[in-house]
Amino acid sequence: MLYFFFCFLFFRALILFKLLFSRCLIDIEITITTITNKMQIVSVFTLVVAGFSALSSAAPHWRPKTAHELSERVAGCPLDKAVLPMVNEPGMKELSNPSKSYPVRVVIGRGTQNYTCASSSESDVPVATGAKAHLYDASCLAQYAPEILHSLPSALLDIDKGKTGRFITKQASMWAGEDTDINVGVHIFNAEKTPIFDYAKQEPNDIFYGKKNEGVKAPNKANKGEYGAVDWLLLGAVQTGEVKYSAAYRVVTAGGSPPPTCKGMKKNFEVTYATEYWFYD
Repeated sequence: MLYFFFCFLFFRALILFKLLFSRCLIDIEITITTITNKMQIVSVFTLVVAGFSALSSAAPHWRPKTAHELSERVAGCPLDKAVLPMVNEPGMKELSNPSKSYPVRVVIGRGTQNYTCASSSESDVPVATGAKAHLYDASCLAQYAPEILHSLPSALLDIDKGKTGRFITKQASMWAGEDTDINVGVHIFNAEKTPIFDYAKQEPNDIFYGKKNEGVKAPNKANKGEYGAVDWLLLGAVQTGEVKYSAAYRVVTAGGSPPPTCKGMKKNFEVTYATEYWFYD
Protein backbone atom coordinates (compact mmCIF):
# COMPACT_ATOMS: atom_id res chain seq x y z
CA MET A 1 0.00 0.00 0.00
CA LEU A 2 2.84 2.35 0.85
CA TYR A 3 4.38 1.57 -2.53
CA PHE A 4 1.27 2.75 -4.38
CA PHE A 5 1.10 5.88 -2.24
CA PHE A 6 4.64 6.87 -3.24
CA CYS A 7 3.90 6.11 -6.88
CA PHE A 8 0.90 8.42 -6.67
CA LEU A 9 3.04 11.23 -5.24
CA PHE A 10 5.68 10.67 -7.90
CA PHE A 11 3.25 11.00 -10.79
CA ARG A 12 1.62 14.06 -9.24
CA ALA A 13 5.08 15.63 -9.06
CA LEU A 14 5.69 14.82 -12.73
CA ILE A 15 2.45 16.50 -13.73
CA LEU A 16 3.31 19.60 -11.70
CA PHE A 17 6.77 19.75 -13.27
CA LYS A 18 5.27 19.50 -16.76
CA LEU A 19 2.91 22.40 -16.07
CA LEU A 20 5.67 24.59 -14.70
CA PHE A 21 7.95 23.69 -17.59
CA SER A 22 5.32 24.59 -20.20
CA ARG A 23 4.85 28.03 -18.61
CA CYS A 24 8.60 28.66 -18.80
CA LEU A 25 9.14 27.14 -22.23
CA ILE A 26 10.51 30.28 -23.82
CA ASP A 27 11.38 32.28 -20.72
CA ILE A 28 15.16 32.59 -21.17
CA GLU A 29 17.68 35.36 -20.90
CA ILE A 30 20.82 35.96 -22.90
CA THR A 31 23.25 38.75 -22.04
CA ILE A 32 26.16 40.11 -23.99
CA THR A 33 28.98 42.30 -22.71
CA THR A 34 30.03 45.37 -24.66
CA ILE A 35 33.79 45.90 -24.86
CA THR A 36 33.60 49.66 -25.12
CA ASN A 37 31.84 50.37 -21.85
CA LYS A 38 32.21 46.97 -20.10
CA MET A 39 28.53 46.98 -19.24
CA GLN A 40 26.12 44.12 -19.69
CA ILE A 41 23.16 44.82 -21.90
CA VAL A 42 20.18 42.69 -22.74
CA SER A 43 20.63 41.29 -26.23
CA VAL A 44 18.08 41.93 -28.94
CA PHE A 45 17.23 38.25 -28.96
CA THR A 46 16.51 38.34 -25.25
CA LEU A 47 13.95 41.06 -25.85
CA VAL A 48 12.44 39.21 -28.79
CA VAL A 49 12.18 35.99 -26.78
CA ALA A 50 10.75 37.94 -23.87
CA GLY A 51 8.16 39.21 -26.31
CA PHE A 52 7.14 35.66 -27.14
CA SER A 53 7.07 34.87 -23.43
CA ALA A 54 4.61 37.71 -23.04
CA LEU A 55 2.35 35.98 -25.54
CA SER A 56 1.24 33.62 -22.77
CA SER A 57 -0.83 36.49 -21.37
CA ALA A 58 -1.35 38.65 -24.47
CA ALA A 59 -2.30 35.74 -26.72
CA PRO A 60 -3.35 32.86 -24.45
CA HIS A 61 -4.65 30.76 -27.33
CA TRP A 62 -1.24 30.56 -29.03
CA ARG A 63 1.98 29.11 -27.66
CA PRO A 64 4.80 27.71 -29.86
CA LYS A 65 5.32 23.99 -29.36
CA THR A 66 7.90 23.29 -32.05
CA ALA A 67 10.71 25.18 -33.82
CA HIS A 68 8.66 25.15 -37.02
CA GLU A 69 5.62 26.65 -35.29
CA LEU A 70 7.76 29.37 -33.71
CA SER A 71 9.39 30.16 -37.07
CA GLU A 72 5.96 30.99 -38.44
CA ARG A 73 5.50 33.50 -35.60
CA VAL A 74 8.89 35.21 -35.77
CA ALA A 75 7.53 37.20 -38.71
CA GLY A 76 4.31 37.71 -40.60
CA CYS A 77 1.91 38.04 -37.69
CA PRO A 78 -1.47 39.78 -38.12
CA LEU A 79 -1.58 43.42 -37.04
CA ASP A 80 -5.24 43.99 -36.25
CA LYS A 81 -4.44 44.63 -32.56
CA ALA A 82 -1.31 46.73 -33.13
CA VAL A 83 -1.58 50.31 -31.86
CA LEU A 84 0.72 53.10 -33.07
CA PRO A 85 2.75 54.48 -30.12
CA MET A 86 2.42 58.11 -29.09
CA VAL A 87 4.90 60.62 -27.64
CA ASN A 88 2.61 60.87 -24.62
CA GLU A 89 4.53 63.53 -22.67
CA PRO A 90 3.00 66.74 -21.29
CA GLY A 91 3.52 69.79 -23.48
CA MET A 92 4.86 67.82 -26.45
CA LYS A 93 3.19 67.59 -29.85
CA GLU A 94 1.84 64.40 -31.38
CA LEU A 95 1.74 63.22 -34.98
CA SER A 96 -1.67 63.09 -36.64
CA ASN A 97 -3.51 59.83 -36.17
CA PRO A 98 -3.44 57.36 -39.07
CA SER A 99 -6.53 57.16 -41.25
CA LYS A 100 -6.74 53.38 -40.81
CA SER A 101 -7.28 51.58 -37.52
CA TYR A 102 -4.25 49.30 -37.83
CA PRO A 103 -1.05 49.05 -39.91
CA VAL A 104 -0.23 46.61 -42.68
CA ARG A 105 3.48 46.43 -41.88
CA VAL A 106 5.67 47.17 -38.83
CA VAL A 107 9.46 46.97 -38.99
CA ILE A 108 12.48 47.90 -36.93
CA GLY A 109 14.99 50.08 -38.75
CA ARG A 110 18.68 50.02 -37.79
CA GLY A 111 21.33 52.00 -39.63
CA THR A 112 22.64 55.55 -39.94
CA GLN A 113 21.40 59.07 -40.51
CA ASN A 114 23.80 60.76 -42.92
CA TYR A 115 25.03 64.37 -42.85
CA THR A 116 27.44 66.71 -44.56
CA CYS A 117 29.39 69.77 -43.40
CA ALA A 118 30.63 72.62 -45.58
CA SER A 119 33.63 72.93 -43.26
CA SER A 120 34.80 71.78 -39.84
CA SER A 121 34.10 75.24 -38.46
CA GLU A 122 31.86 75.93 -35.50
CA SER A 123 30.00 78.46 -37.64
CA ASP A 124 28.63 75.71 -39.93
CA VAL A 125 25.87 73.28 -39.02
CA PRO A 126 25.38 69.72 -40.34
CA VAL A 127 22.95 69.26 -43.22
CA ALA A 128 20.99 66.01 -43.57
CA THR A 129 21.67 64.07 -46.79
CA GLY A 130 19.62 60.92 -46.16
CA ALA A 131 19.75 57.64 -44.30
CA LYS A 132 20.63 53.98 -44.76
CA ALA A 133 19.07 51.20 -42.72
CA HIS A 134 18.14 47.54 -42.73
CA LEU A 135 14.52 46.75 -41.94
CA TYR A 136 13.45 43.83 -39.74
CA ASP A 137 9.94 42.40 -39.44
CA ALA A 138 8.46 43.32 -36.04
CA SER A 139 4.86 42.37 -36.71
CA CYS A 140 4.65 39.70 -33.98
CA LEU A 141 5.94 42.02 -31.29
CA ALA A 142 3.72 44.88 -32.49
CA GLN A 143 0.70 42.58 -32.28
CA TYR A 144 1.41 40.65 -29.10
CA ALA A 145 4.13 42.40 -27.06
CA PRO A 146 4.37 46.11 -27.92
CA GLU A 147 6.21 46.99 -24.69
CA ILE A 148 9.04 44.72 -25.81
CA LEU A 149 9.02 46.13 -29.33
CA HIS A 150 9.30 49.70 -28.04
CA SER A 151 12.43 48.80 -26.05
CA LEU A 152 14.30 47.44 -29.09
CA PRO A 153 15.42 50.69 -30.79
CA SER A 154 17.23 51.78 -27.65
CA ALA A 155 18.87 48.36 -27.21
CA LEU A 156 20.02 48.28 -30.84
CA LEU A 157 22.23 51.32 -30.35
CA ASP A 158 24.52 49.13 -28.22
CA ILE A 159 25.12 46.56 -30.97
CA ASP A 160 27.71 47.04 -33.71
CA LYS A 161 25.83 48.24 -36.78
CA GLY A 162 27.76 45.93 -39.10
CA LYS A 163 26.60 42.87 -37.18
CA THR A 164 22.99 43.76 -36.47
CA GLY A 165 21.29 41.87 -39.29
CA ARG A 166 23.46 38.80 -38.92
CA PHE A 167 23.05 38.89 -35.14
CA ILE A 168 19.26 39.11 -35.15
CA THR A 169 18.85 36.48 -37.87
CA LYS A 170 21.32 34.11 -36.22
CA GLN A 171 19.73 34.46 -32.81
CA ALA A 172 16.24 33.99 -34.21
CA SER A 173 17.42 30.89 -36.09
CA MET A 174 18.39 29.29 -32.75
CA TRP A 175 14.66 28.84 -32.19
CA ALA A 176 13.11 29.25 -35.59
CA GLY A 177 15.44 27.34 -37.89
CA GLU A 178 18.22 28.56 -40.13
CA ASP A 179 15.86 29.46 -42.97
CA THR A 180 14.10 32.16 -40.95
CA ASP A 181 15.02 35.65 -42.16
CA ILE A 182 13.49 38.65 -40.46
CA ASN A 183 15.56 41.08 -42.56
CA VAL A 184 12.78 42.09 -44.94
CA GLY A 185 14.07 45.22 -46.66
CA VAL A 186 16.23 48.33 -46.80
CA HIS A 187 15.71 52.05 -46.31
CA ILE A 188 17.68 54.46 -48.51
CA PHE A 189 17.39 57.86 -50.16
CA ASN A 190 17.66 58.43 -53.91
CA ALA A 191 19.47 61.27 -55.68
CA GLU A 192 16.43 63.51 -55.26
CA LYS A 193 16.59 62.90 -51.48
CA THR A 194 13.34 60.93 -51.53
CA PRO A 195 13.11 58.39 -48.71
CA ILE A 196 12.64 54.86 -50.08
CA PHE A 197 11.61 51.70 -48.26
CA ASP A 198 12.33 48.71 -50.45
CA TYR A 199 10.66 45.37 -49.63
CA ALA A 200 11.12 43.93 -53.13
CA LYS A 201 13.03 40.95 -51.73
CA GLN A 202 9.65 39.75 -50.44
CA GLU A 203 7.36 40.97 -53.18
CA PRO A 204 8.21 42.60 -56.54
CA ASN A 205 7.34 46.32 -56.63
CA ASP A 206 6.77 46.40 -52.86
CA ILE A 207 8.44 49.80 -52.49
CA PHE A 208 7.34 52.93 -50.66
CA TYR A 209 8.46 56.39 -51.81
CA GLY A 210 7.74 58.98 -49.16
CA LYS A 211 7.73 62.67 -48.40
CA LYS A 212 7.74 64.36 -45.02
CA ASN A 213 4.30 65.59 -44.00
CA GLU A 214 4.81 66.08 -40.27
CA GLY A 215 7.54 65.94 -37.65
CA VAL A 216 7.56 66.16 -33.86
CA LYS A 217 10.30 65.97 -31.26
CA ALA A 218 11.14 62.60 -29.75
CA PRO A 219 10.06 62.26 -26.11
CA ASN A 220 12.54 63.16 -23.39
CA LYS A 221 12.79 59.51 -22.35
CA ALA A 222 14.19 58.49 -25.77
CA ASN A 223 17.71 57.06 -25.98
CA LYS A 224 19.62 60.06 -27.30
CA GLY A 225 22.74 58.20 -28.42
CA GLU A 226 25.62 60.58 -29.13
CA TYR A 227 23.75 63.78 -29.91
CA GLY A 228 20.02 63.17 -29.56
CA ALA A 229 17.12 61.14 -30.91
CA VAL A 230 15.81 62.13 -34.34
CA ASP A 231 12.28 63.41 -34.70
CA TRP A 232 9.23 61.23 -35.09
CA LEU A 233 7.84 61.61 -38.63
CA LEU A 234 4.74 61.09 -40.70
CA LEU A 235 5.57 60.37 -44.34
CA GLY A 236 3.00 60.57 -47.10
CA ALA A 237 3.24 58.51 -50.28
CA VAL A 238 4.76 59.91 -53.46
CA GLN A 239 2.80 58.69 -56.48
CA THR A 240 5.09 56.44 -58.52
CA GLY A 241 2.82 53.95 -60.26
CA GLU A 242 1.03 51.49 -57.99
CA VAL A 243 1.02 52.70 -54.37
CA LYS A 244 0.72 49.95 -51.77
CA TYR A 245 1.10 52.20 -48.71
CA SER A 246 -0.50 55.58 -48.17
CA ALA A 247 1.57 56.61 -45.14
CA ALA A 248 4.54 55.62 -43.00
CA TYR A 249 5.32 56.65 -39.44
CA ARG A 250 8.79 56.83 -37.89
CA VAL A 251 8.30 56.45 -34.14
CA VAL A 252 10.23 55.39 -31.02
CA THR A 253 13.48 56.79 -32.35
CA ALA A 254 16.89 56.30 -30.71
CA GLY A 255 19.98 58.27 -31.69
CA GLY A 256 20.52 59.64 -35.19
CA SER A 257 20.68 63.40 -34.52
CA PRO A 258 23.82 65.31 -35.59
CA PRO A 259 26.00 67.47 -33.35
CA PRO A 260 24.85 71.10 -33.05
CA THR A 261 27.78 72.40 -35.17
CA CYS A 262 30.33 71.08 -37.65
CA LYS A 263 33.25 71.75 -35.33
CA GLY A 264 35.75 68.92 -35.71
CA MET A 265 33.49 66.91 -38.04
CA LYS A 266 34.37 65.37 -41.39
CA LYS A 267 32.76 66.63 -44.58
CA ASN A 268 30.49 63.57 -44.70
CA PHE A 269 29.62 61.57 -41.61
CA GLU A 270 27.05 59.15 -40.23
CA VAL A 271 25.22 58.92 -36.91
CA THR A 272 23.82 55.59 -35.73
CA TYR A 273 20.07 55.35 -35.17
CA ALA A 274 17.32 52.81 -34.67
CA THR A 275 13.57 53.21 -34.85
CA GLU A 276 10.20 51.67 -35.62
CA TYR A 277 8.47 52.21 -38.96
CA TRP A 278 4.70 51.67 -39.18
CA PHE A 279 3.07 51.46 -42.63
CA TYR A 280 -0.60 51.98 -43.47
CA ASP A 281 -2.47 51.30 -46.68
